[in-house]
Amino acid sequence: GTGGDGTGTGGDGTGTGGDGTGDNLDNDTIDHDNVTPEPEVPIDPVDTPAGKFASTIVSLDNDNAAAALDWMVNDPANDAYDFKTEAAFFDADTQIVFKQRFAAATLFTALSAGNTEEDPWLNSDGWMTDADVCEWYGVSCGAYDGRRRTTDVNSNIITKIDLSTNNMAGPIPSEIALFEDMDTIILTENWLTGPIPEELYGMTQLLDLDLYDNELTGEISSQIGNLEGLQVLYLGINKFEGEIPSSIQNLQSLRVAWFDFNNFGGNIPDFPDSVEDVDLKDNTFIGQIPESLITGQNIEKIDVSGNWLTGQLPEAFSTSLRELRISDNIMSGEIPSVLGELENLEILHLDNNNYDDTNGLTGTQSNGFTSWIPLSISTSESLIEVRLENNDLKGQIFDLPDGICSRDDFFINAFCGEEPCENDGCCECKEYSIPKMT
Repeated sequence: GTGGDGTGTGGDGTGTGGDGTGDNLDNDTIDHDNVTPEPEVPIDPVDTPAGKFASTIVSLDNDNAAAALDWMVNDPANDAYDFKTEAAFFDADTQIVFKQRFAAATLFTALSAGNTEEDPWLNSDGWMTDADVCEWYGVSCGAYDGRRRTTDVNSNIITKIDLSTNNMAGPIPSEIALFEDMDTIILTENWLTGPIPEELYGMTQLLDLDLYDNELTGEISSQIGNLEGLQVLYLGINKFEGEIPSSIQNLQSLRVAWFDFNNFGGNIPDFPDSVEDVDLKDNTFIGQIPESLITGQNIEKIDVSGNWLTGQLPEAFSTSLRELRISDNIMSGEIPSVLGELENLEILHLDNNNYDDTNGLTGTQSNGFTSWIPLSISTSESLIEVRLENNDLKGQIFDLPDGICSRDDFFINAFCGEEPCENDGCCECKEYSIPKMT
């Protein structure tokens, strides 16, 4: 019995040796301290709760939205936000936070499309990081003020984006409309391209839209009339074309409207009575200046220089008018004497209306403004800048220094006898004939 036990023990020893051999073999082939983990496979964002929610508010077919969603789902910058469970999206505040981060990410992706690593945004502090979007450069947020919705995160509602002069290049994404409480968009002096997305015209909370000095193209949609609360509209220095929609008259709160330096054409539409400053210079507008614009009860500044406008000036003008610029058109007729009687009028530009366009856009020939220059222009106590050259004006001898020249800050361009004069040179002319301009 004892011998048998010994044999069994020996057998156990052999087995133990066999285990040792196996352990030695594993240690020779695997270095446990330097095992490289399998790379984490990115989640397909479309199949996640975030993707399913995003698909209910926007189309994910475009590259900008797809890239933004991928960042939302797979970038650690969003790990602290509860975007991973379907239950989270039953919460209204989570939906708002998601929409704002997603819309901001889409905006960054779209407006970086024309940039390179060597030529990025001038300032992108905070963008595409884990910081709250209200801390991203150019973003302003506000709390509930009776106009915006009440939420538990009401102090983090984006109300304004100002990314002016920031070297951004690319199209304005349609997802900008996800900023449901934004009232101010300022993207002036960048390299924005393409048309204004149709979705932007649905942002009825907008008060200020500034897209001035970019490379935007296309026509302005008639849906602009939906922005009934809009007060300031800057679309100048772009490449827009077509007509300004008549629905602009629906904007009963509009105060400033700049469309200058574009390719707008057709007739100038009627503007709402609220408007104070209209700049339409350097386009291809034709026809007459709407009387409703010149007589608007709040209008202070009108600049329609550099177009193809024809016809005569009306006999009535708004008493609030301070600046009237009609240079470089094909206007004709007499200069109404009431212009010199306007108590607030400081700047009057009627020069360069002597033009022959019989073979051009309007088929019109004009000798410019003709007949006598009203004495009231000389005796005006408000005018400080007058341009009348290059018309077919005649005048009479009168004492100019008692009028315009009594002011320190004035400009006039005319003739003294047969010689051209400016400012003091005109004022010192003792035999001054307000002048025949050629």
